[in-house]
Amino acid sequence: MKKIFFLPLCLLFHSYAQGQDNPNNSFFVTVNDGLRVLSTYKSQLAGKSYGVDIGYQVNMSNSSAEWVGSLNVSGISFVGSYFNMQNISLSGMPGSKGSIGSGYGISSGLDLSLFKIGAATFSFSPGIGIVYLTQTFYNNNYNFIVGSNVNIMLRAGLKLQIPTGPSTGIQLGTSVIHCSNGCFQKPDDGLNIVNVSLGIIKYIDYGGPAKPNSFADGGDDSFESNSFEFALTAGRQGDANLGLFKNPKTGQNMWLPDSVAKKNKAGLYQAHFYAGYNYQITAPLSLRVGVDGVYYQKTFSYQNFFQTYQGMFTSYKHISLGISAGGRLWLGRIAFDVNFGYYVYYAALYPDQHFYIIPGAECYLNSRIAVTVKTFMAQSLAPQDLSLGLVLNVK
Repeated sequence: MKKIFFLPLCLLFHSYAQGQDNPNNSFFVTVNDGLRVLSTYKSQLAGKSYGVDIGYQVNMSNSSAEWVGSLNVSGISFVGSYFNMQNISLSGMPGSKGSIGSGYGISSGLDLSLFKIGAATFSFSPGIGIVYLTQTFYNNNYNFIVGSNVNIMLRAGLKLQIPTGPSTGIQLGTSVIHCSNGCFQKPDDGLNIVNVSLGIIKYIDYGGPAKPNSFADGGDDSFESNSFEFALTAGRQGDANLGLFKNPKTGQNMWLPDSVAKKNKAGLYQAHFYAGYNYQITAPLSLRVGVDGVYYQKTFSYQNFFQTYQGMFTSYKHISLGISAGGRLWLGRIAFDVNFGYYVYYAALYPDQHFYIIPGAECYLNSRIAVTVKTFMAQSLAPQDLSLGLVLNVK
């Protein structure tokens, strides 16, 4: 045990003693041990997973982009991932082993340098991507968690990169990965994977100064400025609600059999409008305040409970209005934001669900127009829908 603990210390000392310059780019391969796979309280899981990541890191230490320096970005990583969850089962249901299947994902993320010891770098690494899951509710009788094969993947982790030679290194890390489809197709309880990892790094052009890097330069700093913003998006929520529901009006329990839900891949559609103002604080950060409007395709009816029920966002009226405020993080042409809001007009089935959260991402085509993806979430963090649309900035 002491030898195992002593090895990383030796490697740290070795990398410190070398005192080499930063590499340019690198390839890496890591083996991941899934300590836990979690879902909601309704779908508790047992068993472990394992997997592999294969990636390419672009060194950003010599980038001229202002946001790179402000956020202390050391690299941008592109990763292909494999998850084997064949040993996972629903707690208390041994026959469900393998019902989650396997996953194949691609993602991109930032490596934010926290501190260095010699040439060794300790980083925080958030990322986003997509993952294909082989088993869903619609092809496996035990899978009450996953409603669609294609899902959004969010990941966040800590990693330590240690050079061990002129062109090689090792990488140790831990991460949390979340997979869900934003309720685009229910059920969507979501999967959460807690990993530890160990891998090898192959550095490219190691030993020389980092080359000038314009990979993430926005090319136009007008993306990041004070502006009025207008957004229009359209979204979808699956309506295959499963299991036991209590009618909030009568208190009566209602049950939708799985056999009925499997035949129901229809969706409930909404349109969203946002009008607001962005105030730039620094190059990568701006504050936002605005008005949100939602149009619901269907309103709630007790006579058609399962066809019109939309979870915490169930509404008796077609229109709801709210006010929200939040922030946006600019990464050149790419931006990530989150607003926290309160409905001022909302004919809700659940009267206490007036708070909401809107996380989103934008890709700017030019300084005025962007493509955006957003999800609306209740105060309980339950997604309403996954929506796609356009943003117009007026400066």
